[in-house]
Amino acid sequence: FTNTCLPNSATPNNLIAGFWEDMYFDYGCAPTVWRYGTFGTAPNRRFVVSWVAFDDQALGCGPYVYTQIKLFETSNNIEVHLNTNSQGAVGTIGIENSTGTVGYQAICNAATTNGTAWRWTPVTNTITTSAIAGSPFCPGAAVSVPYTITGTYTAGNVFTAQLSNASGSFAAPTNIGTLASTVAGTIAATIPGATAAGTG
Repeated sequence: FTNTCLPNSATPNNLIAGFWEDMYFDYGCAPTVWRYGTFGTAPNRRFVVSWVAFDDQALGCGPYVYTQIKLFETSNNIEVHLNTNSQGAVGTIGIENSTGTVGYQAICNAATTNGTAWRWTPVTNTITTSAIAGSPFCPGAAVSVPYTITGTYTAGNVFTAQLSNASGSFAAPTNIGTLASTVAGTIAATIPGATAAGTG
């Protein structure tokens, strides 16, 4: 019944908060309603949940909060639309992961402007290595492994350079260098002394 700022490890987790507040539904009060449906054609459908409720049942029927959540197929975008908040109710709008450790919020226990929408777009983290200068390398040699990244990496992240076997298989790679970082850079690595010759 009590909304919090996001993220928060306390339940509920794994949530999309369209307007998280102790909203009251009284189906005897028009236009209180809750609806959902899927629109469009694959692979670009939208699953939409809409509701009209009011914040304080002690006030009787209304005033109302009209809000909507949209989930987009393929892109996995999430949108929240607040169409009307006719009483200035306060709530939390945002998303949170299943453990309550990562969350993004538009507002926390606050009112916001009518006719406002927010979109969360998933970002895929990628790591790309550049050409490594100086080959061939001998066992025991130092090697610099430059890399670029996309996405967001949090504090405590460690990038690791790995070496394949002589034929190029990474089924059982050897770690040859690490770098604690959240940005692009260069990993200082060393070819192990017992590394077998190979071009893979």
